[in-house]
Amino acid sequence: DLIIVADQLLTGYDSRFLNTLYVDRTLQLQGLIQAYSRTNRILDSSKEFGSIINFQFPALTRAAVEKALALYSSGGSSNRAVVETYDLAVLRLATQMAAMQETLPNPTSWQELKGSNAELEFSTAFKAALKQLNSVRQYYEFAWDNERFSLDEHTWLQYVGAYRNLQGSGGEVPDDEIKELISQTMLIDSHPVDLPFILKLIQGKINTEEEVQTVDEESLRLIYEQIEELSNMGDYRQALLLRDFVDTHLIKGLIPSSVSFDDAFAAWKQKQQAEEVRRFAQEWGLDKSLLSKSVQQYSKTKANFVPYSDELLESVVLNPAKQEHYTSPLVYNIQLTRELPLFLAELEEKYSV
Repeated sequence: DLIIVADQLLTGYDSRFLNTLYVDRTLQLQGLIQAYSRTNRILDSSKEFGSIINFQFPALTRAAVEKALALYSSGGSSNRAVVETYDLAVLRLATQMAAMQETLPNPTSWQELKGSNAELEFSTAFKAALKQLNSVRQYYEFAWDNERFSLDEHTWLQYVGAYRNLQGSGGEVPDDEIKELISQTMLIDSHPVDLPFILKLIQGKINTEEEVQTVDEESLRLIYEQIEELSNMGDYRQALLLRDFVDTHLIKGLIPSSVSFDDAFAAWKQKQQAEEVRRFAQEWGLDKSLLSKSVQQYSKTKANFVPYSDELLESVVLNPAKQEHYTSPLVYNIQLTRELPLFLAELEEKYSV
């Protein structure tokens, strides 16, 4: 959006959402500071500073800016008022991208880092690169440059996927800012490889023979490639489930033509989840219907909160094997209290889309 603001209205105008102010006149001192501050309102991590584009006398304008900042900024210093140039910001980004690649040369090999000090090193380097990339994206000059950024955009998304997969495999939970920045990351002028995209692709490759769904060898190869890409983009668990369903149902002709592939996959996942709930309930002596209700009500935003936790503990019926392993019901309940949120979190991570 473009908003045109007359000079007289600048005092009452506040632009937290717009990133760039276009100036077509000469500004001085307090008028310059007042105008520039309109676009310099901080919104969130997607807008940490504003940009000013002047159409008149660049050298004179820079001198006027430095004079105004020296006069009005704290202590007469303008160091914190003007961000670094785009070239310098890109140089910092390239350095951090290179440091990240040193911790994990091949982003598709992320499983080699699980549970090691190298995982923490990669996580730290990735977050530093991600934050710097977000800063670089805010410059109006921004355009992805494979050479200057030290890697192409597709490889970068594979690093994003590696980070997401490691977090989902039991690593540290990323803070809200990192979650937000990752959610903003996407390929420019390309379709993101996600589960709905692949399900639609598979549906388009399927044939019908004798009232069941089938797929030819070349289409199957393409489907496997896209499932692997889904894993590399950070949906490792969904990719595993989809590959399993393709292998055990689509290839074997177990999906009737009367049902869409998407619906068949969703129904299969529900059965898989129900079976995991049944096994956990049986192992710990819990009421299965209560545990199912807990699964439905659970939210990872409150990771340690177990719905119906009191009722679940009251429903416990110890089996002989568990009785021999635990010295008392109290110890048993303590261990169960630890296991329940882990089980619920894993189910949500695995089966939610």
